[in-house]
Amino acid sequence: MSVTQSMVEDVTERGRLALKTFWPTLNENLSDILDNFYTKLSHHPEMSKLLTDQSLDHLKLAQKEHWEDIFLNGHTPRYYERMARIGMAHALVGLAPHMYISSYGMLH
Repeated sequence: MSVTQSMVEDVTERGRLALKTFWPTLNENLSDILDNFYTKLSHHPEMSKLLTDQSLDHLKLAQKEHWEDIFLNGHTPRYYERMARIGMAHALVGLAPHMYISSYGMLH
């Protein structure tokens, strides 16, 4: 059986619906998840240099907006534009890609 475009679109649409359906549950717990995430990051010597109380408030808000947009809107052009801006911001502060990519394993 070959995979058709309509099969891919169906899976993609079911995935989008699942994300939208799950968002209220995640949103209810996201503050605690992000608090835990940034607490763990603050214990890492390289990361702690980049994190201040003020930056943490901004980062947590940005993370919440980021996840909300992904769960409710999916991978829109705005998502890809934001990813480019986030990547540039990480580079400007000297955050190596392996640091932020590996840190997502701590989100739970």
